[in-house]
Formats: sequence, structure tokens, C-alpha cells
Amino acid sequence: MLSGERGEAAQSAMEIVVTLGRIYDAQRLLPVQSVQVAGVSYRNLGEAGLEFLRDWAREGARARVPATLNPAGMDMENWRRMGVSEVFARKQMDVLEVYSSMGIEPTCTCTPYLSGNVPEFGQHVAWSESSAVSYANSVLGARTNREGGPSALAAAITGRTADYGLHLDENRRATHRVEVRCPVRRPYEFAALGYLVGREIGRGVPWFVGLELSPIDADPIRAPDEPEARTRDVLKLMGAALASSGAVGLYHVEGVTPEARAVPDLCQKDMPTLTVESLEPTIAALHTRAPVQSIDLVAIGCPHASLGELRRVAEGLRGAHLSSDLWVTVARSVRDQAKALGLVEIIEDAGGLVVADTCVVVAPMQEIGYHSVATNSAKLAAYALPHAGLQVRFGSLERCLSAAIDGHWHTVAGKPAAWPGEVATTMGLVPAVVGPGPTSEESAKMPLTLRGRVIVEGHVSGLALVSTEPIGFLGGVDPDTGLVIERGHVLEGQSVAGRILVFPFGKGSTVGSYTIYRLGKAGLAPRAIINVEAEPIVAVGALITEVPMVDRVDISRLRTGMHVVVHGEVIRCE
Repeated sequence: MLSGERGEAAQSAMEIVVTLGRIYDAQRLLPVQSVQVAGVSYRNLGEAGLEFLRDWAREGARARVPATLNPAGMDMENWRRMGVSEVFARKQMDVLEVYSSMGIEPTCTCTPYLSGNVPEFGQHVAWSESSAVSYANSVLGARTNREGGPSALAAAITGRTADYGLHLDENRRATHRVEVRCPVRRPYEFAALGYLVGREIGRGVPWFVGLELSPIDADPIRAPDEPEARTRDVLKLMGAALASSGAVGLYHVEGVTPEARAVPDLCQKDMPTLTVESLEPTIAALHTRAPVQSIDLVAIGCPHASLGELRRVAEGLRGAHLSSDLWVTVARSVRDQAKALGLVEIIEDAGGLVVADTCVVVAPMQEIGYHSVATNSAKLAAYALPHAGLQVRFGSLERCLSAAIDGHWHTVAGKPAAWPGEVATTMGLVPAVVGPGPTSEESAKMPLTLRGRVIVEGHVSGLALVSTEPIGFLGGVDPDTGLVIERGHVLEGQSVAGRILVFPFGKGSTVGSYTIYRLGKAGLAPRAIINVEAEPIVAVGALITEVPMVDRVDISRLRTGMHVVVHGEVIRCE
């Protein structure tokens, strides 16, 4: 394939797979059993992303292994009922037509494991969608890295992925011990726990101790009993939050998750310990600061809701009449099951919608006209304001349904919202803070030469923009302006356009690769990227956008405002 004898698309795809193998010192390529492809919503792809996909389709790209799709920007059958415009709908249909022409099944769900794409324990797969990666590795015991949307597509076309990262036994051992000393019982509390831990450890493999959950059977065929199904549901929420506030693709829960139960000596020696005494500061931080009383929309199902979660929503709404809009977002196959059980009828008789194929994170929410949302998903709470322009209230399913019924979110006295950085301080931890403002005259004049490892070759120069906090590009950087938009980020409000962007590693959504590509097509990309350690999503984005990138660099020596020259592996600061 690399020689081009199977066509240009296969050659381009194999170049991405091989380049990732080179970056991460892979000794071989692995065949994969399945692929989950992210980068489906036209809202996230934009015209640049759609053209990228069309180019590959025109060059003959075809999936060689079973591959499924992430959520689109609308319910493909009922988009008018959602309030989506015909212009957006046509573009979204174009995206699905292109993917379908490449042989990728248009399942349009972030929970492929609820729609038939269920890898077995130990199987190698190539999945994008950060929450699905977390679930596959942790709950199913399969093996996948956090693939960016383009690298997952490349794996579907080649049937291969590089053997590195979480495909290897040594990288699946726990790196951090998380002792949970406060009650964590309800689903939204598990979501808040994931958000806190992802934010604090950034990346790595946490080992959770103190969670009272039923053990999980790794058998993908056997239907789980009710306690085990609940465990899977709450871990789905927790894993999604871990991957949105950090770059966590695998976690273990002592005595619960399959690998933690089956593999001895899974903990590294002398692991750092994170002790969680309270979740209340984190729950408060997941609210946006602006006053919100009336709730436009209540959103349940991020990640897409299971049949059990749908049943709990229906039980909470039986005989009710809603004052606010309610979306319960699900995989189409799950909605079909729920219809047969009468659950959809109960929810929609109350005034809610059971929406397939999409979710609030990827739908054109501002175009539809929503301004506020209540949810039990920490992932949605994290993305809603920067990515969808929605003010957020975060809480239990019961509280969200109450808000849908009476149209208001009632503030609990004495619990004001905290800023994300204040959460770590409340726990006795030190939040990551960097001074991105003007550097001292002495440091600005100090010549400095550093060396790193080339990810994408290039020779450029420009002014540095430095953060010690990781950056997630989807929902973290606006592809239409180049501004950092993540709430509370140290670089919030600053532009990455034309800067030498310096940060430790990438985090968050696997669609971030396409955000970097859109920045490039709009002339707003960083001039170069310098990391401590390249994360695959950022690396793939830099690769397809041809942004020079270097990692394994001591970024503590760099300051915002320095003039930096990147020449291959050499970094000169003047």
C-alpha cells in the first residue's frame, strides 16, 4: 500500500499509520478487528473537513475492516423536528454519503458497543471518539489508542494500526492511584469524579480504589444483569469525563473492571496517589458562572444513553408534562429497542424527544436557538459553553428531569460555582498555572538552543505562545478565529494563529485533528507546535495540516513572547 499500487487513498492512509509507528517507535503494524471513525458532524468538520473526506473518496478509499461512524450533527430522519436548517442538513447528508461510499457503516453513535461493534477482551481495534476509546479499553478490555479522526479512517482503509501505546502490555499498567474517600453512588457523581481525575493527572492510567460497583464480565455475548449494567452505565459517564478534561484512554477499577480482575501486578511501583475527599467543588465548577434560572434544554445521553438509562428517564417522566425541551440522545438501534418497549412513547408523550444519530456537543445548537442546558454528563458540561455556546447547569438525572418539568434550575443555597482551577486548590492540589504574559527583559534576551524529536519536519520561526496546561483543540480552540476558548484555560482569549504553540501534550476530543486541519485551511494554524510528548490526535492534525511539530522538549525553558526558530529537531530561542 505504501508504494501506491493499491491507489492514492490507500497510500495516504498507510503513510499516516506508518508515520505514527515511527513517532512512537512501533516495531510492527497490527491487524485490527474493527474501527470507530470520528469526525462526522458537519459542524465539527466544516467545509475543509468535508473536502478532505471527498478527496480520499475520489482517490478510491475503501474500508477493509468493519468500521462504524460517530454521531452526525442531526437526527438523520427527524432533523426538521430538531430545528436544524435545510442548508446544514444538506451538508450533513453529504458527509454521510462520502463515508458510506468508503464502506463505513453510518451508525452515527458514540457508543458503537451498544450497536453491534463490540470487541472482545484483548482484541486490537482502532477507535476514535474519546469516550468510546475509554470504554473499549477499560470496560471491555480491548486494546486501542486514542486515534484521531483521520488516523482511525486510515486504519479502516488499511486494516492496520501501529503497535504502540495501549496496544502494549507495559503501557496498560496503572500509573496513578486514586483513593475515593467520599460517597460516589449516583451516575452524575461518577461523571464528576472522572472530570476531576482527568484534569488532575492529565494523562496516564488511573487505578481507582473505593468505588462500590458490581464486577464486570468481559464476555461480549452475555447480557449483563441489572447491577452489572448499572456499572457499565456509570463507567461510561466517568470514562467520557476522564477523556474530556484529560487524555485518559484507559483506567482500572480495583475488583471491578476486567483487566483489574484478570491481570496480576497491574500497578506500577511507587505510583503517585490522588485522594478525593469531596466532589462538591468539582460539581460546582461544572456549572457556568453566568446566572441561569430558566432552562431551554435538558440533555441526557452524552455518551449516548443505554436502554437502562432510557428506562430510568421514562420512569421519571411517566404522566409528566414538560416546560423545557428535553433531548435523550441515543444510538438508532437503541431507540428502536426502546420503541418496542414503549419507552419512547412515554418520553415523547411528556413532551421530550428521543433523538438518534447526534448529541448536543456536535449539533448546531446556536443555530437551533438554544442558550442554556441542564445535563448529568460532565463531558457535555465541559464542552457546552466553549463549543456550543450554552450556559450549563450540571446535576443528577432526577434534578435534570425536575428542571425539564418546571422549566427552572433551582440553585442550592451555599454552593456557589467554583472555577476549574479552584477545584484543585480546594483539594490541596496545585493547579497548573503559567504566566503567558510578557516575559522579563532578561529572559527575552537570553539565547537558548534546545533539541527534540521531529514529528513533522519543517523550518519556521515566530513568537512563542506557551502554556504548561494541555490543550484540547475541539472545544478548546475556535477553528473560525484561532482563539483559545476553553473556559478557565490559561491561554483563554489568545490566538494560536501564526504562533509557535508550546504546551505539554494534547487532550480531549479525537476530532481535534480536524480542528487543526480547519485552522490550517483558514490560515489560522500555529506556525509550529512544540510538546513535551506528542499525543496522537495533535500529531495527526499537524501531519495532515503540514504544521512543523517537535516533541520531547523541556518546555519549562520557553516563555511566551520569545522569538523561536524551529529547524527540524533544533529549537533556537532568541
